[in-house]
Amino acid sequence: MSLTDPEQRREPPKAPRAPKPPPTRQRRLRSGAEGMMVQIDGSPHDWLEGRAAKMCLIGVIDDATNGALI
Repeated sequence: MSLTDPEQRREPPKAPRAPKPPPTRQRRLRSGAEGMMVQIDGSPHDWLEGRAAKMCLIGVIDDATNGALI
């Protein structure tokens, strides 16, 4: 009986598995009418590379049409 004998070797115990992540959320329906809901986001940055104060670029998107509002 030798430990190098393949018949005598055993696999080490496996670690317990991590729990599965929760299912992803369902996407919501878009709003029904243009202008009913808009999404606004700002991006503060040194847009002029030090030639002026830092500014914030603000974007506005209509939820129903997915178009940018200018």
